[in-house]
Amino acid sequence: MRGCNGIATDVDCNKKPDDPVQGYVNNGIPITGVRHYCATGVIPATWPSVPVTSPTIPNIGDVSMCVSIYPNHDQLLNNGYDDDLNTFLKDFKTNGGANGGRAMLSTWHETSNYPSCTEDPVHCGQGSAPTRGKLDGTGLQLTGPRIQAMQTYVYNFVKNYFLQNGGTAPAVGAIDIGGFFDRAKAFMAPGLDF
Repeated sequence: MRGCNGIATDVDCNKKPDDPVQGYVNNGIPITGVRHYCATGVIPATWPSVPVTSPTIPNIGDVSMCVSIYPNHDQLLNNGYDDDLNTFLKDFKTNGGANGGRAMLSTWHETSNYPSCTEDPVHCGQGSAPTRGKLDGTGLQLTGPRIQAMQTYVYNFVKNYFLQNGGTAPAVGAIDIGGFFDRAKAFMAPGLDF
């Protein structure tokens, strides 16, 4: 199930009724996982808490938390987020991922989509065919090879962190548009957890 953090009414974090954790709870639909978003270009210092719903999500201890982080390509691959990742993973290790350790971590989300018109106004204005791949916070387009390199970097970083520090690592993978696998495959590195 998709969702965002801190939902208190029957809408999603963008105030739209199309992705509501609260709505699922209200209608008795089991919640098995919740996806959180983090700001572009930033690795958070703490693992997000479980969503705020009323009534509370049933069996909350069994709900998997998936956090999508959005680092900038060049900064990540040049070790620019290493200190931030260490802090983030230390919080996960200490607090069990804020949810008993049933958690997943992905780098970007559905990167194979076209950039939005606000990110790529040239193609929107001229009607020319845009290139697939979202833009990072610096405006660099995340092509298949670039996002795969980012996913692999984060995967290796996380596994090495927990190898050195003990504890159980979150699953690290890539989330793209599964219904269009031929397109998404180029944006998902091989050998990830999911």
